[in-house]
Formats: sequence, C-alpha cells, structure tokens
Amino acid sequence: RVSTSPNRKGYPGAVRDAILSIDPQEFPHLAFLDGDGQYDPRDFERLWTEFQTGMADIVQARRMKRTEPLYRSLPSKVLRRLEGLLFNPGTKDVTSAFRIMRTEVAQAVARSVRYSPYNFWLEFTARASVAGYRQAEVPTSYRSRAGATKVYGLRTMPKILRAELGALIRTWLDHRKAEAIRFATVGLSGALVILGLLWALTALAGIPYLVSAAIAIEASIFWAFALHERWTFRRIVKSQSLVRRFLAYNLVALAGLAVNLVVLFAFTELARLFYLVSEFLAIVIAFGFNYFASRRFAWTGRRGTAPQREDAARAPHGIEDD
Repeated sequence: RVSTSPNRKGYPGAVRDAILSIDPQEFPHLAFLDGDGQYDPRDFERLWTEFQTGMADIVQARRMKRTEPLYRSLPSKVLRRLEGLLFNPGTKDVTSAFRIMRTEVAQAVARSVRYSPYNFWLEFTARASVAGYRQAEVPTSYRSRAGATKVYGLRTMPKILRAELGALIRTWLDHRKAEAIRFATVGLSGALVILGLLWALTALAGIPYLVSAAIAIEASIFWAFALHERWTFRRIVKSQSLVRRFLAYNLVALAGLAVNLVVLFAFTELARLFYLVSEFLAIVIAFGFNYFASRRFAWTGRRGTAPQREDAARAPHGIEDD
C-alpha cells in the first residue's frame, strides 16, 4: 500500500505517520528501511535473526564503513556521543533508519516523538531508552548515496545540529529534569552532613580534622546513597545487588571529588580565575560528572526492561537513521 499526502510533512512527520498508520493486529511486526538506496535490503535477514532471539525489543542496523564528508560525520558523532551520555541506549548507531520492531512498541514510542525537525530516529532512540525498551544493533553494509542530499548540505548542517541538539536536551528535560533536581538536593544535604560531622568530630570528639573530614565524607556518601536509593532513583529497576550499587556509587563520588579538585586547580592556577569562581565552576562540572556517572554505573536500570504496561512476551525490534 502506498500512502501519499498533498502536503509536505518533513521526514519526521512522514515516518511518524507511516508507523502510526499500521494496524498492529494485522501486522504485529514492523520493519523500517529508508528508501535512499544506502542500506542493503538483503541485511534484513540478519536483523530478523537477531530479533527472533527475543533478547531485544528493537533491533537496528549499525552502519559499518560509512563514507561521509567531515561536515556530516562530525556533527553526527557529536549527537551520537551526547545521546549515549544522556540516555545510555546501549547502541551506537542511534540514527539508523533500518530497524525491526514490534508494531505496538514502535507506535508507542513514535507517538511521543515531537521535537526533532530533521532526524526522527535520534529522538526515537532516546525515548525508547527512557521507556525501558531493549535495543540491539547488528553490523550491516552501507553504501554511499547515489545522488546529492537535499537536506544535509554544508550550509544547512549548523542549523540542523542546533535543532537536533535542542531536541535531545528537551527530550532529556521531559524525563530527567525532576530526577536531576532530586540528585542536586541530595548532594546539598550531603554537604551539610559533611560540615556538621566535621565540626562535631573535631570540636566535640577531639579527632584530628583530616581524620574527621575523611569520616564525614564517607558518612555523607552513605547518606546520599540511601537517599538516592529511596528517593532520587526510586523508579529505576535495580539491575545489581545493593552492595554493588553502593560500591559503584562510592567510587563515583570519590572520582567526583577528584574532578572537583582538578577543575579548581585548573581554573585557579591556569585560567587565573578567582578561587571562589573556580570552585563554583568546579561544583557545576563535578555535579554533572556525579549525576551521569551515577546513572551509568550505579543506577543504570536493567537494560531493556520493558515498561510495566507492556507484557513480558514481546519480540525485539530495531532503530536508526542519519
């Protein structure tokens, strides 16, 4: 069946409408393939084989040996790295336009895609990750485009990069803003714990201040971990044992302290900033490090855990496009 429209929808709108037009009762599985001739349809069998294992909800092609000009490959790499940092989808080729998915899952994710004006799959991958769908990729061939691109030209790339960066950030804010605020609140309470214990152990217990500081820092890490476990990340499915999460968070917190000191030194001694300004910048940078590292190593969530509204007996599917 061929679907046409008298109006120009743009790539994201066309892809979204195409996905939503399918009857999931009649077609329980969905395969998507861009029609520009760069993907090889014969690779479908490789994706389908991976999909049938049931280990992923979305199976996508990972384009190998991509031959693109620097003005395209560099922005694409920036977007992929940023998406990996913000959403940790478990795949690298987050813009692939060759995928196999269960139709109900594809439609559930597609309905929420609304910010990306150029690249539907970048936001699709991010939202699929937030929803907990398991994503996997299979290496496939990728050919050079036969003709010149009408959208991704040298002059338009800065505009496209700004738009797609904005889409990723807005998507992150939709799902993670409240969590980040809770994380910052816990961090502030941890600082108060350090100050209070440092004073009590030094002034009241007579313990040397360096020993008191070490005890206070470790106590604040334990305090923060308990709050993150019960409040900040309470909705995340726990994929590790409690002890492993605590050890991972402990290492992250200590690494964050090192980041703070290094940044403080760099801005003060090398950039010649006032030390209080340097410390403010160091706190901001260390906060970002602590949050994303905690998300990546301590509270990752079970990779591919499906949302509770989805049944457990579902097949895998795929993503990507650039």
